[in-house]
Amino acid sequence: MFEGKARDQVVSVEVGYGTTTVVFSSSSSYCNSITYPSVNQSFELAGGLLKPGKDTRNVVVTIENDQYEVGPNVDIATPTLSHRNLNDSYISSEQYRALLIGALMLQPNSDIDFLALGLPVNRTNLQDKLISTIE
Repeated sequence: MFEGKARDQVVSVEVGYGTTTVVFSSSSSYCNSITYPSVNQSFELAGGLLKPGKDTRNVVVTIENDQYEVGPNVDIATPTLSHRNLNDSYISSEQYRALLIGALMLQPNSDIDFLALGLPVNRTNLQDKLISTIE
């Protein structure tokens, strides 16, 4: 392991069809988690009215010049604009990337020693592509 560190920072993210969960090590001997709906919405379409990080527990993620709002309160912000996207190329979609990066933004660790990602078994051949998404 790493010498001189009190604890390794461990983060795990699972982007599911219904919910996204991020589990992270905390300063105590326990882990904390945040679970939120696996929906995101275009920040532009939502009008940017929520002031993420101030009025809600949501974050805004920029992917290819588009902004998406993700987080625990995304479904109550403007529920008519929220949607789920599930198809064969879902894990390479901007929506999936926004959920994954949003989960990493929502957890408090600035340095991550170990990152574990949930991935459907039939998608393990995309491991390198997913790693490049978060680098």
